This record gives sequence, C-alpha cells and structure tokens, in this order.
Amino acid sequence: MSGSDDFRKALGIGPESTPGFRDRVAGDNRPEPAKAMQFAGTEGYRPFGYMPQGTDTCELIWYDTMRQEAREGTFWHYKTLMRVGYSETDPARGGMALVLYLADVNIMIEGYHLYPLMDRLRSYECGLIEQYSPHRHATVSPEQLIEDGETLVRSVTVDQGMLFTSKAVKN
Repeated sequence: MSGSDDFRKALGIGPESTPGFRDRVAGDNRPEPAKAMQFAGTEGYRPFGYMPQGTDTCELIWYDTMRQEAREGTFWHYKTLMRVGYSETDPARGGMALVLYLADVNIMIEGYHLYPLMDRLRSYECGLIEQYSPHRHATVSPEQLIEDGETLVRSVTVDQGMLFTSKAVKN
C-alpha cells in the first residue's frame, strides 16, 4: 500500500486500494466448474434435465414421426424466451400443453404432469427437454408414467414457418 492509502485507512475514509497484479494471481481465483445436469423421471425415460444453479440455454429433442429412432432438435437461449403459456387439456389425468413464446419461434409441448417442467423453465434451470418415443424408451409404458404422476412429453410442435412441422408420437 502507498502512504496515501495508509493515511486513508488510519482515518477510516475511502476504500482500500484495489489489489495489485501479484495479489490477484497469487490465489486460485478460477470460477467453480459447472455442476452436472440432474434429470427428472425414471431410469427408462428422462423427460427433462435441469441445472439448479441455472443455465443460459435449453435443448429440445423430438423424434421424427416416420423414423422414430431419428432425433431432431433445437437449442434456444433463455434471453429470447418472452413468456410461457399453459393450458390444462385433461385435468383429471394431468394432461396439459405448454407454449414457449420465443423471439423467432413458438414451441408447443403437450404431455402430462408438466408442472415440474414449467417450474424449471420459469427459473431458467431447464437445460434439456426430450419427447417420449416408444422406440427409444420401450422399457417404460407411457400409461404407467401418467398413472404414476411422472412428467411425460407426448408431442412437440415447433412453429417456425415452413422450416419445421408438427412432431407427434402415436402409440
């Protein structure tokens, strides 16, 4: 510290000087590594993944209706998410639809027990959403997931003009 800083510190006025280069590089000042993504759901089907500390982007995966083993998807940044709308389509069984209004596209997610997913979207924690596919998730029955109150993403519709079309899984 310089004499001026000692004088200010002794009188209790003004902040201490900022640390010098040597002070800044002496310790381990690296940020903590990102924590791993956690997943909701059962072992056979994981409808969404989330990061409790939050994330900047989210990936959406759906499956081609003709070749249901083929994955398709998109990423979006949360800064482009303007709002999330929802509607209960089958209240008795937990059916509902979410609509994500992004700056350049609207995404409709239909399924069952989507409130946990909606909560993670609201807090910018959701990093992955995956549609159920009977070909990829054959070990888990969708009806059993619905009865157990587990989140199930049945269909995804991406409305971006002519580029994408509706993707829905029929059992």
